[in-house]
Amino acid sequence: MAATRQAVLLPNEGALATMTPEVRGGKGLHLAELVNLGLPVPPFFTIPTGISRAFNEHGQFPNRFWWHLERAIEDLEKRAGRKLDDPLNPLLVSVRD
Repeated sequence: MAATRQAVLLPNEGALATMTPEVRGGKGLHLAELVNLGLPVPPFFTIPTGISRAFNEHGQFPNRFWWHLERAIEDLEKRAGRKLDDPLNPLLVSVRD
């Protein structure tokens, strides 16, 4: 299984070896593949499965997770043209597992 030091993957991030369901999960992998094909996909990011495993093993997220998550949310807000906490035009998100 390929490992990644990134705690959050944007669609176009990560080496080719991270393009597996073991790293990105099935949904994350398929969305990234759609982006690579040039198809229109709503803005998204993927939390690698290793982060979930680390949380299950240690009861907390790795330290780097929070910085990566904040960066990914900022990127998502920029691409969507909305902000999570905007009362007039909020960014709505869907979380999948």
